[in-house]
Amino acid sequence: MPLDQTTRKDRLSVIMQDIDATRILTPEQIEQAATARPATAVDPDDGIPGTISELPVDESPEFRKSLPPLNRRYRLGELFAEGGFGLIFRAHDRFLDRAVIIKTLRPELTKNPEAVLKFLREAKLNARLDHPSIVPLYSLDGDDANGLHLAMKLVDGITMREFLSQIRREGENHRVSAAEEQAALNVRLEYFLKLCEAIAYAHTRGVVHCDLKPENIMVGRHGELYVMDWGSAALSGIARGRKIEGTPAYVAPETLKDETVTPAADIFALGMILYELVTLHRGVNGRSAREVLDRVKAGQFEPVRHFHHHLKIPRALTAIIERARHPDPAQRYRKVQDLADDIRHFLFNEEVSACPDGPLQSIARRMYKYRIQSLAAVATLLFLLAGLTAWSLYRENRSSTESNLRTLQRLALQRQTEVAAATINNLLLSIQEQLKAFGTGLSIEYDKPERPRAAEEIFFNQDYLTPETAPKDLAFSPIFNRSISMTRSACHPPAGMSREDATRVLRDLPMPEHGGLGLLLRGITAFDGTERAVRENVAAFTEKGGAIRRLSLLFNNGIGLRYPGMYEKIPPSRFQDEWIQELRRRNSRFFYWGLPRLDSANHLIFSCWGPLIDANGNEQGSIGVDVCFHEVVKHLYEATAAPDGPSHYYLINERDEIIFSSRQRELADHRQLTAQEAEQLPPLRKFPVPALLERIRNSTIRQAEYERDGRRYIVSWSPIAATKWLLVQVTDATRMPPPEIAPTIHYRTQPPFSPLR
Repeated sequence: MPLDQTTRKDRLSVIMQDIDATRILTPEQIEQAATARPATAVDPDDGIPGTISELPVDESPEFRKSLPPLNRRYRLGELFAEGGFGLIFRAHDRFLDRAVIIKTLRPELTKNPEAVLKFLREAKLNARLDHPSIVPLYSLDGDDANGLHLAMKLVDGITMREFLSQIRREGENHRVSAAEEQAALNVRLEYFLKLCEAIAYAHTRGVVHCDLKPENIMVGRHGELYVMDWGSAALSGIARGRKIEGTPAYVAPETLKDETVTPAADIFALGMILYELVTLHRGVNGRSAREVLDRVKAGQFEPVRHFHHHLKIPRALTAIIERARHPDPAQRYRKVQDLADDIRHFLFNEEVSACPDGPLQSIARRMYKYRIQSLAAVATLLFLLAGLTAWSLYRENRSSTESNLRTLQRLALQRQTEVAAATINNLLLSIQEQLKAFGTGLSIEYDKPERPRAAEEIFFNQDYLTPETAPKDLAFSPIFNRSISMTRSACHPPAGMSREDATRVLRDLPMPEHGGLGLLLRGITAFDGTERAVRENVAAFTEKGGAIRRLSLLFNNGIGLRYPGMYEKIPPSRFQDEWIQELRRRNSRFFYWGLPRLDSANHLIFSCWGPLIDANGNEQGSIGVDVCFHEVVKHLYEATAAPDGPSHYYLINERDEIIFSSRQRELADHRQLTAQEAEQLPPLRKFPVPALLERIRNSTIRQAEYERDGRRYIVSWSPIAATKWLLVQVTDATRMPPPEIAPTIHYRTQPPFSPLR
């Protein structure tokens, strides 16, 4: 995108530090550089010569005249950016109908042999690097004025410098908490790992970038990352001569003394970039580029401290940064892969090589790794100790009986809550895993050879209004209150897309007709446990529905598919509720659960959505299912069948809103609501005791007491990990029966999807 005034001003403010090092070295300093050493040969099979100067480049006038003219294929647009060496334009590819970037050698340099040679060598070197995080080169073109032009992919995003500036500006508006910073840091470290992968690939090809800095790294709109500007790149082991290129704050100290190019220079720059990603400010400061260079040569870097002074940086991450940017190249990471491995170990809370664990820390880390087993062992030990203590006290003094009975009563109450929460969590996790498996199947379909589809196989939303245009198996479904097709989906094109365009696009997309049928019918069994025929399951689903009501796909081009096929007055943009849309804008690579809402048939549902990833790891859209909310919470109604019973259940979301209450008896019997009943559903409200909820959020103990209106209540709770909800059970302590007469509540083991009612 064109540079706006604010961006230009930001770049001008740092120009004193981000300049070519050759402009600030005196001839005396250059003469003090080490004697050039012979170039180290690379693998002859990789197609790259032993030195940059050995790249076969034909800069003759005849070769330049033989280049295809730029305007034959590309229509030049606005000036995007400019520098001392080249001009960057936005352009349009007439042949492939796509936006591209054209890098043009400045007209005044077209007669400069050195500039022409460097431009052509950069093009050839860039063409030899094939990696997802390296911008591909499309073509080399000429023109009537003897100019040179490179056509490259247009990256829709911002530089990492702008990315970091945005983060700092956002942090100035409110105080960033430790939890918020940890989540944001994990995202930034994932970007850094992508950067490491690209540089590690270049090193395996014998190429050293030599000018890594945030300005040369682009962060794309969809989480992709690109390493830009390979004009200063050189082959590993060669002597660069008297010319030293780079940006002062990111130039390795040894390159100012030794002319030999090594991967250690890139590792130093990666360390300085990692410092900025972690701390949000620069690793070397100075009033001039000369002062910055002097501090780099002396190893006088800024200490590892966060831009927000109240936030602490973990010791292991500090050690990784210091090792990566160590002034002595022998003390740095030997390879970029070693640096990336340490970052991954840090993200997974494992030991890093830069900061080995001590004995106690190793034990603590192992206990954390196996925390469930450790907590189970501790809980078992505590339970046994509590039992022995209670038995001993009972034998010594019978007056303690009442106290012991209350303890057992609370344990039974907590067990009820934990089992009820586990029932919900297991069902949602099963649905989520089935959706992931379905998405994996679609990813495999993306990798298969294209098979053209007939136009009549595609049924649009409007086709279901009349039997003549609808699929042949269209049948009325009471549960959906309309006719549905169990073998076909309904296509919902976005506004402005014609039927012909949508049909042409859909022929190239995987059509999950029978796969969707399997996902909807999974878990539908007879009540005696025997499997039924597919035809019987289809008839049962049409008549009464299942745990999963709909399967939806939403592709990046705006086209939506809904299964089973039926007419619904809903655009693709409304497939996902606003809560899921907000979560997916933050990070689209996770699976999220939405809030309960009414579907087009006035049934209460809630949705699970996740990414649709093709075989190459690219996000092609999203997939989701609508789940019957009653199937998820009906066992809570069963456990509180008596309206005036002592206990009630509440489901609370991350925003402290009650999304379910067992007191809402009008929803206990799953049915289709009338339009009037749908309008009378109360809106979500906050939990009525915020102080208690705050205690629940901050406490590791899952039971508490509180008093309200002269009554004492026991509150037990359990988290539901799949949705980050809380299941809270509130029980009137004065109405709880004693343990010896309290009924035992048995919960059925739920199948992956609940059987039909």
